[in-house]
Amino acid sequence: MKKLAALLSLFCSIQAFANATNDPRSSYSSSAQMQQPKFQVPLQTHFDGAPDGIGFFTFGEFLYWRADEDGLAPVVKQTTFTPAPAPLFFFAELKMDEVSFAFSPGFRIGLGYHIDPRDWDLTANWTEYHTRFANPILSSPQNERLDSLWGDPGGSVGTVDLLNGAERYKLRYDTIDLVIKPSYFRYNYFSFQPRIGVQAAWILQNVILTFNGIHNIALVNTVSTMTAFNDYRGVGLLAGMNMNWHLGMGVSIFGDLSGSFAIGRFKVGQSFRIFLPNDTRAGSDLTDKVINLSPNIHIKAGLQWDRAVYYEKVFLMLRAGYEQLIWFNQNHFLALYFEDIGGGAQTINEPRRRPGNLGLSGWMFSAGLGF
Repeated sequence: MKKLAALLSLFCSIQAFANATNDPRSSYSSSAQMQQPKFQVPLQTHFDGAPDGIGFFTFGEFLYWRADEDGLAPVVKQTTFTPAPAPLFFFAELKMDEVSFAFSPGFRIGLGYHIDPRDWDLTANWTEYHTRFANPILSSPQNERLDSLWGDPGGSVGTVDLLNGAERYKLRYDTIDLVIKPSYFRYNYFSFQPRIGVQAAWILQNVILTFNGIHNIALVNTVSTMTAFNDYRGVGLLAGMNMNWHLGMGVSIFGDLSGSFAIGRFKVGQSFRIFLPNDTRAGSDLTDKVINLSPNIHIKAGLQWDRAVYYEKVFLMLRAGYEQLIWFNQNHFLALYFEDIGGGAQTINEPRRRPGNLGLSGWMFSAGLGF
């Protein structure tokens, strides 16, 4: 009996030791069980969000963009010359008088809330960018001719030979995004976060053209003005993906790709006036409405720093980068052309549309705060 009791006592001691070594809280735990990962992806790494424990967050961005749009060229310059030794033939060289945009400031501000139990974000942001330009229209060589790309500068009073002019353009761009973002997907040094939402857009464009010319029959000076507008208002679904490559010390390289399929209404029109000597004037007005799909794509990339401070109750974020935004099918400006029907009378042809895409690109500098 004593031997049996000793064996039972030894078995119980071995079992107790085995349980102690398998318990991760015991000092006998293996080094593999106690080893911690060398790097952990932060709980939150995007600009318009916050880490666990953070509720409300806000951000602001300074934008320094430049606009670009197809179909805004005011005139085409036609240069004619006669090569020797055949004076009966001539050649014409056509050159588009392109417009030039300058960089101008804008802003983007946002407010959101972090849903802690599900680790989701709700965000609303507003982007505003307004810009304008003024370009002269000049014809220097004597063998150079200007032809308007926005319609006949003589209107219903006949043909006018253009001498010079000017073009003024104004753009008002505003969007509001309402977005929901689920939790991050994390893989090693990378994190990804998709988002879906709704985007509303107001894109208002105005062009004013002024031409000085000579009536080719009456041989009197003329002044023609064309005022055109292209106003778009639309709403559509928005989807995108944010990615961060974490370098350590709160620094990461970010990339963002998003797009929306917005359907909206274009309200377009043109007002034409021509002024002749003796206070003679003529003009025409035309407006139209178009329902059309105008998708867009938005790409951003740059450098980011984020840090949780004050016992991890406050979240700070700084960002700097470059972004490119393209709105397709945004140019629906009208161009009016007249046709001679005999007897000095003119009639308006079917107005021509000037299709083109609107591009916005430039630098962005951001700061965010969560609490």
